[in-house]
Amino acid sequence: VQNPILSEDLRNNMRRILLRLSGLEIVEEAANYIILQSIVDASYIPINRTLDRMETLVESMLEDLIKYFKIGDTGILDSIVERDNELDKFYFFLSKQIALAIKKEEVLDRVGIEDPVLTITYKSYGRCLEEMGDIIVSMARYLSRESKAIDQRIVELIKLMEKGFLQSVKAFRENSEESGKAVSNL
Repeated sequence: VQNPILSEDLRNNMRRILLRLSGLEIVEEAANYIILQSIVDASYIPINRTLDRMETLVESMLEDLIKYFKIGDTGILDSIVERDNELDKFYFFLSKQIALAIKKEEVLDRVGIEDPVLTITYKSYGRCLEEMGDIIVSMARYLSRESKAIDQRIVELIKLMEKGFLQSVKAFRENSEESGKAVSNL
């Protein structure tokens, strides 16, 4: 609520913020107020599905960063930046799932968490995925500003990041010692 009317600045900021929050929508709006409502019940969506989507986003961002070097189209870099907004949405959604699971024991089973202690692990893993996305976006922004030819060492570094990411996912999801060692070696 803002009296006598909501400023255009506040309306625009609200819409920009809503792009990053999963399931929160404007359900009513007038001259001096906006009503938001959560339309998704996070307690019925498995945590693994949320993490799957986050992993897929990070992987596609890395693949597109590599593709940029082959094609040279800066539109690919813009697409990477946009996907980070979606990754942020899923991280906030994961945070909501974790909070619900901590508050209500029956939610633990519904979202697929076997032990309450694992909520910390899932939250940390989600945070790592979100931070990976932020790093990839920083690289995409750097590349879009850079006008000179990109050194091949950067391409090799990004390929190494992708390899490390895939091994990290395998180490976490499958509890693979071999993949954990591969990440350490990288």
